[in-house]
Amino acid sequence: MHKHYNAYDFNNSAAREKWIERVTNVTASGVVDGAFIDGNRGGFASTVTGKCSAEKKKGWAAGLELAVATLSKRLGPTKTLISNYPTPSAMKLVVGGMMERGGSTADIEAFGKNKVRCMLCGVFCVLCVVCCV
Repeated sequence: MHKHYNAYDFNNSAAREKWIERVTNVTASGVVDGAFIDGNRGGFASTVTGKCSAEKKKGWAAGLELAVATLSKRLGPTKTLISNYPTPSAMKLVVGGMMERGGSTADIEAFGKNKVRCMLCGVFCVLCVVCCV
């Protein structure tokens, strides 16, 4: 069975800008205050690139990282950006990371290394579904 996913092509600067514009527009509306960003699983990458060449996957990942960095700057210091996984590269650009399915040891170690603190209790918190700095 072949699955087809529609996705932004982060290799393409116009597509990156459209994605950034979409998130900044919705946050400017006041309806939401940020975004959950998928595509960072042990580094910027995604299974959505499927059977693409290694070069295409590498370019897509670099483009996603650039898009997240640009989005972070445009939204400013009060942004709410949550990364799918709290990797060191993602935590430089976002304010929180999700520990999927209860979190792995690597997820928990990443939170500790990045000195992530829960906004609710102000201390390192493994029990929160999403912890923010």
